[in-house]
Amino acid sequence: MRSKDYWEKDILRRPFDLARRVLDTLSHVFHNPAATPSTDTVKYIWLHIDKDGISQGAVPGESKPLDLDAWLNVIDESSALGAEWLLIHAKSPLTELPDVWPICRWAQELHDMRVALHLESPDLSPADIENIEGLDARKTILVIDRKELETLQSRAPGEIRVVEANIGPDDRPLLCTNPEKLTCVAPDGALFCCGLHLGDERYAFGELDARPLKDIMQDDTLPHTVPDTSRYPLHACDGCPPLMAKHLAEMTSN
Repeated sequence: MRSKDYWEKDILRRPFDLARRVLDTLSHVFHNPAATPSTDTVKYIWLHIDKDGISQGAVPGESKPLDLDAWLNVIDESSALGAEWLLIHAKSPLTELPDVWPICRWAQELHDMRVALHLESPDLSPADIENIEGLDARKTILVIDRKELETLQSRAPGEIRVVEANIGPDDRPLLCTNPEKLTCVAPDGALFCCGLHLGDERYAFGELDARPLKDIMQDDTLPHTVPDTSRYPLHACDGCPPLMAKHLAEMTSN
């Protein structure tokens, strides 16, 4: 059940969004059942968000950054394809990313996803802690570099688990097939094979509104694997959602 704060802060701000999205989804399914996507195409969502990546306005001379609705659409489309995990790499302090919280709640409350926040710094403001406490602790994970792990563990609220972001050589196979189940979106809304290739046009899948996500993820002509990970910096795999899920499973099994 959604919290009182959720209804006051988000639903009252845009009271018809949830109903509109549910109706749109049902209408699509009932009027075009053959187009209903498979639910085993995507398992993870990897969003890279900075302070300019969620914006309602355009910068003159530049492409318009994604607004909140566009980010929520990523969650909706990926969930329809089977996504169970959302990892947000917050490339700016959380205090500069207020729309991260409705994205996290949307993923947890509407789509029953586990949500991980990959932080650049262990510093959490009182507002950050309050927002983290507003999430479902059973489905919330904080991810951070090894050198900041103990600091964040001491500051993380309640029962929130903290996972090391660093990926070792043994966790990174020479041929990586993790991107086959991964929706990866750059701060400007461009889709890529995975975070390892963020910004590399050879692994770019275009803009979010160019093609349905289902078509992109099922397009065998696109590079959905990394054939030789040894050619790329090891740290570029840090925070990889499938590997973070593996780390968490190892933690909970001990």
